[in-house]
Amino acid sequence: MVPQAGKSYVEKELTGEALQKRVTELRREKARTAQKAKHLARQFNVFRDSSRDTFAGSSSCFIERSSYFTEQDRRTVEIWDMRFQQKKAEAEKAEAAARVAEEKVNALVHQRSEIHEEAKPRRAMKHTVLMRLATLLCMVTPCSAAPYAKMPLLMPSARFELRDGHSMPVVGLGVYMSKPGKETYDAVKWALEAGYRMIDTAAIYQNEDSVGEAIADSGVPRNDIFLTTKLWDADHGYDAAVKALETSLSKLKVDYLDLYLIHSPNTGKIVKTWDALIHMQKLGKLRSIGVSNFGIPHLEALKKYGRPMPAVNQIEMHPMNYQERVPVLDFCNLNGVQVQAYGSMFFGRPEFLERPEVTSVVRAHGATSSQVLLRWALQMGFQIIPKSVKKHRIEENLKVFDIELTQMEMDSLSSMKGKLDQYWQPLGAPVDVGDTSRGKTEL
Repeated sequence: MVPQAGKSYVEKELTGEALQKRVTELRREKARTAQKAKHLARQFNVFRDSSRDTFAGSSSCFIERSSYFTEQDRRTVEIWDMRFQQKKAEAEKAEAAARVAEEKVNALVHQRSEIHEEAKPRRAMKHTVLMRLATLLCMVTPCSAAPYAKMPLLMPSARFELRDGHSMPVVGLGVYMSKPGKETYDAVKWALEAGYRMIDTAAIYQNEDSVGEAIADSGVPRNDIFLTTKLWDADHGYDAAVKALETSLSKLKVDYLDLYLIHSPNTGKIVKTWDALIHMQKLGKLRSIGVSNFGIPHLEALKKYGRPMPAVNQIEMHPMNYQERVPVLDFCNLNGVQVQAYGSMFFGRPEFLERPEVTSVVRAHGATSSQVLLRWALQMGFQIIPKSVKKHRIEENLKVFDIELTQMEMDSLSSMKGKLDQYWQPLGAPVDVGDTSRGKTEL
């Protein structure tokens, strides 16, 4: 039996959902009507100007010598004037309809706000209960095979369980190439305030100091934050990797990292470097270790030399490169390696964000193109790290949990074709394992 208070809350929530749907419909109606009004206004202006030009050539008859007008001339003028008035009336009617629709939208938005405000205490209680349930029910693992099925993501607190027994939030903030100093500091602070609990950076971004400062000032306990950074290509090798890690820990002002990645296989020595990460993990300085931009041959090399597989492989992943990367996705999936996607939003390139495959889904859900692409990635089973340094977009990206794409929409996005002209393509780098003897001895 549902308590009366709970029943009232459910009814209000349903009403809120219905209002949301109606608001979206009215907004679309308003947009269509406003567009029609603009179109009619343009037609009216063109019609008026063209009629003026038509009679200008015979102005001696039309103005100065109107007595010479034939009946046909007068009838023509009357017809043109009637069309003027018709176009003008249609434009005014469309504009009025747009104003009415806008008033309806504003009224419904206000009504929806009142309902949500009334339900806030019970919603907070419901959120607390769900948070506890999330601990038991929200541990999700990579999908079984491509094409990937929809993930059962309940809320932003859901996490991916990694092969090493640790877990990571399904959404994090990436500070890829964000300027060190205030830009990075503000982005991290805003993200933590908004509810993000994962931050992804790298030594090559040169902003680890700013990330560490923001985390320290945020007031969020260190244990609640999943912190990732990456080993740059210049520091491959056993001793160099250990030294680079100590430098990153110092800059970030932390005693350990939740995830440390080899940034790419470009400069080789991948097994030798991987052995250093394994050693530092045993010392407790790294909870999880992984790689970035590794292709199948690089992952197979680690396996061939008897090393544990990475917990994570962070690669460029979005609809336009999905088809070509199915093999590496399958390999990661079969070997329990969590795929972490970067570049999910086409690196912000408007010519790709405005493709019909994206905009059609945007219109259907009343969402942003970024939210649609991030939701695609989540439903594909990828962990995501959208990068932004603007507060409203950081908060907006976290609303990816408010929408759910249909299978048809997923398939349409997955079939997109095109090239973003990536600045690099490390997945095809030659395989160089380096000296494996030291690590083998310590295993």
